[in-house]
Amino acid sequence: MTTDDPREAVAPCYVLCASRILPHIDVRSVSINIRRNGPWNPRPRKSDQQRLAFGSLVRSGVYSTQFEHSPEAVKFVAECIENAVSGMAPSKALQVLECGCGTGVWLDQVRSRLEFRGNAGGQYYGFDLTPEMVDLARKRLGHHVPAQNLHEGDVLDDQSYAFSGTMQRFDLIYAYDLIQQLRRQDQMPACEAMLSRLKPDGVLVVFDHDRRSLHGFVMGAKKLLTRYAGMGLVPRFYCNAAYPPLFRMCRQLRAKGLEASIRLAPDRRKRALIIRASSAREWNQNIEAKSANATRRIPVCVPLRQQAVRIPGGHMCIVTRVCGLLLSVALAQAALGQNQTVKIFGLVELSGTGATSGTNFNDGVRLAVKEINAP
Repeated sequence: MTTDDPREAVAPCYVLCASRILPHIDVRSVSINIRRNGPWNPRPRKSDQQRLAFGSLVRSGVYSTQFEHSPEAVKFVAECIENAVSGMAPSKALQVLECGCGTGVWLDQVRSRLEFRGNAGGQYYGFDLTPEMVDLARKRLGHHVPAQNLHEGDVLDDQSYAFSGTMQRFDLIYAYDLIQQLRRQDQMPACEAMLSRLKPDGVLVVFDHDRRSLHGFVMGAKKLLTRYAGMGLVPRFYCNAAYPPLFRMCRQLRAKGLEASIRLAPDRRKRALIIRASSAREWNQNIEAKSANATRRIPVCVPLRQQAVRIPGGHMCIVTRVCGLLLSVALAQAALGQNQTVKIFGLVELSGTGATSGTNFNDGVRLAVKEINAP
């Protein structure tokens, strides 16, 4: 079969695999032509997806100026911030930045906490990728934070750290559930970007979940089944997040000579990665020197069908496990409905090295699961 659409080329292998595991499926009844109306377009960038998703949540009322976090989360953040600034004079007017400020709820909480500690007269800044979130933050913080101190920005963009036309350095930078919104390959560079904007004795605090914790594994499975099996175990916008490997990142930072530690919330879900810049002065200078000497490249968007996209051989194990999990869940649901026991006798590798990745994989899995669950 020849086709210009890579989705059509990969879909039959998933249907064939499903038919081998469940012989009663009539492969001939499955429509292989999954071409959609219009030309084939690659997926939008993840930053664009997140901007649209959170903008929609603001417009639907999920987030507003009245949004609040749980008392447990507020207490954990307060304790971590107290620990982070413990080495700074209580009377010092701090420069504080929140990356991914959202509705401004955390910036408001941190401001109140630091002023209660005695750090009055500080300057507070924030940026967020979503314009609607920035508008909410300006409304919520209007009496305490000037509007020009809150703007739209990307944690990976140097210009996001410029306020009133001046590049700033900060005593405290923190981010709450921001790193999980990035692609995995951008998560460590984002931490490095924030570190490079600290003052000599500044502190960076990254609040997030750990990908390899029990909660990370459970949420990963729920998001997987919500996205590909339509089970609705979590809200759909949760599926865009990718929990970072915080403990591994902490070890990597320590290996570079940085003073990094992790605090664990009482519920053992949320974590705080705390990095002190007192051990990072020379490291920050090296980052800035590399950034100044680096040749900036303009990204070129090329349709996926024109790219040689291949799955490395080492990743095929992940592909096999994912599809095996989905098929197992579908089989188990059918068995529960009929009071039967279904034994999984093995996993079949769906395709060899060189299979097209991305949307092709998604469409193939959806097609297979839909056929298995068909009445």
